[in-house]
Amino acid sequence: MDNLTKTIEALLFVSSKPLKVSYISKFLQVFEDEVNKSLEELKQLRKGTGIVLLQTDSTVQLATNPDLAETITRFLTQDLRENLTEAQLEVLTIIAYKKLISKAEIEAIRGVNSQYALRQLLMRGLVEKSASKTDQRAINYEVTTEFLQHLGINNLEELPNYTEFQSALTIQKTEQQ
Repeated sequence: MDNLTKTIEALLFVSSKPLKVSYISKFLQVFEDEVNKSLEELKQLRKGTGIVLLQTDSTVQLATNPDLAETITRFLTQDLRENLTEAQLEVLTIIAYKKLISKAEIEAIRGVNSQYALRQLLMRGLVEKSASKTDQRAINYEVTTEFLQHLGINNLEELPNYTEFQSALTIQKTEQQ
């Protein structure tokens, strides 16, 4: 593996999103043909491993091998369940169902300071800050695509109806007592 291929692999590894071939070319100050040649080499080197190269007409990224999707999903879901505190789950649920919400609104719903839970969720990459559409000085929170990946859903519309879900949980809790 030559130095250019190693460098491109490293860039793709640390990038949290797909990179455009033109961006890689410009950033590394090499021709796109050279980048494409290195990407082809990288694709062949990664063939049959746990990490594969995903490529569209203009973007490229490293991803887990689709053959391992079930194992990876189970691993990520288990990790998510084991490590989040009840407060973090509560804040995450509020953000997911409200879609775009301020810290003050979260705290009004919960009735307690949510700074620590928000900070932990931000560090895990499950929520992100977003500028308010009405007041550019205000900060709102929304869930990330990583959160959607953990749940195995494509968008927030796939979440169960909150009221129905809450009713089902209440009924189930009553039956267990």
